[in-house]
Amino acid sequence: MVPDSVTWGNCLTKNDSMAYADRIAVCAISKSSSHPCNPRSSKYYTWASDEVHSQEVIGYDGSRFSATIYGFKDVRPEKYQAYYVYYNKTINGGVPAAEDIVAVPIEGFTFEFDTMGGVYAFTVGARNQSSKLQPQMNIHSIVPANNVNILLQIPQYIVISAAEVIFSITGLEFAYSQAAPSMKSVVQAIWLLTVAFGDIIIIIIARLDLFSDLAIEMFSYAGGMFVVITVFALIAIFYYDYADYSDETATADTCTSDGTDNASFVADSEDRLSGTKM
Repeated sequence: MVPDSVTWGNCLTKNDSMAYADRIAVCAISKSSSHPCNPRSSKYYTWASDEVHSQEVIGYDGSRFSATIYGFKDVRPEKYQAYYVYYNKTINGGVPAAEDIVAVPIEGFTFEFDTMGGVYAFTVGARNQSSKLQPQMNIHSIVPANNVNILLQIPQYIVISAAEVIFSITGLEFAYSQAAPSMKSVVQAIWLLTVAFGDIIIIIIARLDLFSDLAIEMFSYAGGMFVVITVFALIAIFYYDYADYSDETATADTCTSDGTDNASFVADSEDRLSGTKM
């Protein structure tokens, strides 16, 4: 089913037992008739020959044939056409222009996405219909597309950000005000270290792979957060005032003596300095 105009890669031998195993691309359907597939377009996705591998496939009727497997790529919602592609000119570290490639449409390989979040696999082949091979494409849905608007995450992020700001600022203020003057930096560092311990707990749980369902894992984190909230609430209820160090530094800097100056000592010191100069 590969057109005769495809004369590169393993199609040079015209061996029908071998599947095409070279570069392909999907391009957003363009109104340009001269260059329908432009490599410099933002909606151009290509698979090079070193990104594919061949695999033997067994059909439902027991027949065996060779297939070429291409990997997954992130594609924006649009209507696309797939092409056999050959680069006449390559640029090191760059992308060739539309004039420097040969793009031959893959018959029957047109698809359209209008949603996001889905993962799909395409199988493209040929079937015998009325003694003539016809292209056949099947779309297999691996992960369904999103059915909830992603913008609904904005209120959650606002609440999380506000909670983080309130918790961090008040925690640092409490650590600073309750610590002795010589320990303020150390106590604030220990307060920030609790964040690191929380991250370590999450890493350990993730590495142990304790949950097979991600939703259950997230609810477990929420349950742990509820336990921590309860502990903090109890600490706040039974909180008592520690030693107040807030005025200690100011007192040390502004303290004065209640005594009086010794005038005779000052005069004697001045006489000695005068005698030394003479």
